[in-house]
Amino acid sequence: MVVGCAHSAGSVLHAPVVANCEKAHLEACRQMTDGVVHYLDGRTIEGSRLLLAGGAKNSEAGRERYASLLENAQGLRGAHKYKRQLAEVVLVLAHAESEEQKSGLPATDHIITAETDLDRARDGTVPPPGTTPEWCSSNFGADAKCVMITRGPLFVTDVVSVGRNCRGQFASVLRGGSVRNHIEGPFDLHGGRLLLTPADTLVFGQKAPPQPAAPPPPPEPQPTKGKPSALPPPPPPPTPSADPPKDDCPFYWSGYVPYRDLE
Repeated sequence: MVVGCAHSAGSVLHAPVVANCEKAHLEACRQMTDGVVHYLDGRTIEGSRLLLAGGAKNSEAGRERYASLLENAQGLRGAHKYKRQLAEVVLVLAHAESEEQKSGLPATDHIITAETDLDRARDGTVPPPGTTPEWCSSNFGADAKCVMITRGPLFVTDVVSVGRNCRGQFASVLRGGSVRNHIEGPFDLHGGRLLLTPADTLVFGQKAPPQPAAPPPPPEPQPTKGKPSALPPPPPPPTPSADPPKDDCPFYWSGYVPYRDLE
C-alpha cells in the first residue's frame, strides 16, 4: 500500500478506491490503485506501468468497472484537484490488455510502437536560457541566449511556450555547429515529428526584447506676432498594458526515442 503525506493522492484516494474495488470483486485492486496514486503524485511512468499490469488481470468489463470507480472518486473530499489527472488515468487504463487478449483470443491485437511505449518517452520543462555561448552568438546573434537540451536519436513531437504573451523564443537543431533546422516561437506545437539523429542537438533560445522606439521630437514653436501663446501640453505617457509581453518564458517539450539508432 502507498502511504503518502497529508497532501498526497494516497491519503485521499487509496483506501476508499481499494475498498470499493474489492467490494466489486475485481482483481489486483491494490496494484492498480498504487499505480493511480503514483500517477497523480507525478510519477506518471511508474504509475502507468502498475496500472496497466493490474488492469491486465481483469476483464474488459472489470476495467470499465474500475474506471467508473475512479470517476466516482472525484467526489471524495480533497480529490477535486486531481480531476484532470484522474481523467488521464482512465485513458491509460483503456490501453490495458487482459490475459485473454494477449493470448490472441477474440480481441483485436494492439501494436506497441516507440511512440506509445512509455519506456521510450522523453520530456522536460526548461527555464529560459540565461547565457550566450560562442556557438549561440555565431548562429543566432550576439543578443540571443541559448541552452542545449538533448542529443538524438529522438523524435520531438511537442514544444510549448509556458506562459502568456511569450515572444522571442526559438528552437533549432544543430549538427556540427551549424543550424540544420530552425523554428520561431512562441510555441504551441503538438503531434510533430522533428527528427534528431545521433549527430544532432536540440537547442532552445531566447532573443533579446526589442528596443523601445525613440519618442518623436517636440514640435518647433511657431513664431507669432504680439504676445507669445503658451505651448500645448505634452501628450500623456502611454498606459502600460495589463498583460505585457514576456521575454523569459520557460519551454516544455516532449518526444520519444526510436527503438533503433539510425544508421
